[in-house]
Amino acid sequence: MESFTSETNQIRLKLLHTQVRLQNARLRRNLPWQPIVAVALPADVASGSYTVHVRWQAVQSYPDAKPILGQAPSILSSPVKLD
Repeated sequence: MESFTSETNQIRLKLLHTQVRLQNARLRRNLPWQPIVAVALPADVASGSYTVHVRWQAVQSYPDAKPILGQAPSILSSPVKLD
């Protein structure tokens, strides 16, 4: 996770990842791709309804973080309830 911001009922995350499939890298067939991320929220985030926005950005390597040319980031949004 590169950044975390919390606004009024909005949580925004920016995640950088390598995109080996676009770089023609060899992958092990027995290792499925599972984009699961767990994020620890700051203790002062209040309970309530939020919309989480996640921006996935493919980069050439990490931590270098140069974006892959022609690869636009994916932005996903989802409502969540924090108790």
